[in-house]
Amino acid sequence: MSRGGGFSVGQPGEQLGAFEGQGAGARRAGAEAERATAALLDQVVERGYVVFHSLAVAGGRADVDHLLVGSRGAVVIDSKGWRPGWYAKAFGRAWRTGGPVWRFTPGESTSMSRSVEQLRAAGVPVVGAVVAVWPAGGVGRVHTALMGYAGADAVLPARRAVRKAARLAGRGGAAPAVVRAVSRWAEANQ
Repeated sequence: MSRGGGFSVGQPGEQLGAFEGQGAGARRAGAEAERATAALLDQVVERGYVVFHSLAVAGGRADVDHLLVGSRGAVVIDSKGWRPGWYAKAFGRAWRTGGPVWRFTPGESTSMSRSVEQLRAAGVPVVGAVVAVWPAGGVGRVHTALMGYAGADAVLPARRAVRKAARLAGRGGAAPAVVRAVSRWAEANQ
């Protein structure tokens, strides 16, 4: 428990062992991104927010990387480790500097929108969803101004994404009713 009454639950990256994505490199980049985002969220917890990490989603292989709860409701945060470059979504697919992204399809996944739908159906007031992007390997920059992601309000560099998530969730600490609703949902999906 922190000074501000906030706390966090779960371990970032905990569900990645079951992920059947692009192999060990993708899991490693994903785990690094989730841990780095969790470190940023630890600072927000000190202001009274509650954070849930690695929440299993019913009927899918995906998980909710982070769920930030504030006074207005919950914000889903998906952490990504992408290769440096400029990203855009056009013509129904994702593009990175130099051409289409063939092996990795950011923005074409529907897991975030499904997660938001499931949370809302369970009575969790989801007030937003953001994608927090880190450069894979920690080197270079990822530019996301033209990138879209199904179900996300924004795709942003991680620090900006966490600030946006905190604004969306609302100030003044986590709403106890929302924390209870998220806890019930998480328990039902274990």
